[in-house]
Amino acid sequence: MGELAKPATVLIEKISDALGGFAKPWQIKRIAQAEAVAKRIGAEADLEIFELQQRTFRRIASEEQQRQKNIESITEKSLPQLQSGTDPSKMDNDWIADFFERCRIVSDEDMQTLWSKILAGEANQPGSYSKRTLAVMSLLSKDEAEMFGLYGSFLWRSANGARYSIDSDVSSKFWPSKTVPFNVAQAHLHDIGLVGPIGTMSCSWSGLPEREFTYFDESYRFKFGAEYRKPLLEPVFPPFTYLTGTGYQLLKIAEIKKNLTYAEAVMQQLVKDYAKYHLEFERVAVPEPLNKVN
Repeated sequence: MGELAKPATVLIEKISDALGGFAKPWQIKRIAQAEAVAKRIGAEADLEIFELQQRTFRRIASEEQQRQKNIESITEKSLPQLQSGTDPSKMDNDWIADFFERCRIVSDEDMQTLWSKILAGEANQPGSYSKRTLAVMSLLSKDEAEMFGLYGSFLWRSANGARYSIDSDVSSKFWPSKTVPFNVAQAHLHDIGLVGPIGTMSCSWSGLPEREFTYFDESYRFKFGAEYRKPLLEPVFPPFTYLTGTGYQLLKIAEIKKNLTYAEAVMQQLVKDYAKYHLEFERVAVPEPLNKVN
């Protein structure tokens, strides 16, 4: 793995320490205990009970072997994502234990890939993912993960790096027709803790002559007509819906795609909806964002 060899080795050693030995994880101990119980009962009980215990042992062994396979698969997928010079030894042992306790039952390849991104992201920069995020991730279905990735393509970026959606009819028009409607998807993402209260925040310039809206690496600068550059008594532009902290952390691993046609349509719709303010906008260059996501 070249320059990634050292970080990869350190990560595996760190996981081994946190889990009590990666080559002999806690699952092996549980299998051994189950086998001992099965043998003891087999010697003391009749054949029917013995066979029941043997079936129990085989089930536990099968489950633990699959979980060990999942752990190793997720770890292996994370190694190529490590950054050169990173130090996984700084990772918190309790975080690692909690991480594998939650992801060890995940056998779907796509979901394992998402978990591996979290592991690599935490190794590259400890503290990137909270235990609360791990808890939400453990309850996330594959369909919900795909929905969130799709939703991420409709998000804009504020000056401080926060992500939000502009609640307008344009989003519904560009949302894939084969899925649930945009507002239904947004409500569901709110219910599972990835999106904040819907439609509770709105934007007002309060007399400022211009404002920028940033979409991926594109920024649109709006200007009022000169006669409207004064404090306003009403909010300008539709409500915004922000991601939660958990949503923002998971956005880092989501498969999101830029859609400039959508962004242009939103800007044109805002000009149309608020024509009385004589709004104009232009696309401007955006420097490398401080909180870049994808």
